[in-house]
Amino acid sequence: MSAPETNIHKQEKRHAGPLAGMKILLVLVGIMLVVWVGWVVMQGQEPQGAETQIEVVPGVGAEEVPGPAAD
Repeated sequence: MSAPETNIHKQEKRHAGPLAGMKILLVLVGIMLVVWVGWVVMQGQEPQGAETQIEVVPGVGAEEVPGPAAD
């Protein structure tokens, strides 16, 4: 079955509110995505973990390497 009324311009005028809402929602989601990716990149600059890191070198063994200084 096909739609009884296929005048796209008339349908676009009738659905202007929901279409505008969807466009606004897409813009907001895009902004949120950019902010989230930026936050993840900024948080990834500092190592997290114990004050003393254990570094394992193949064939040598494990040695303690001091971690970042605590503030």
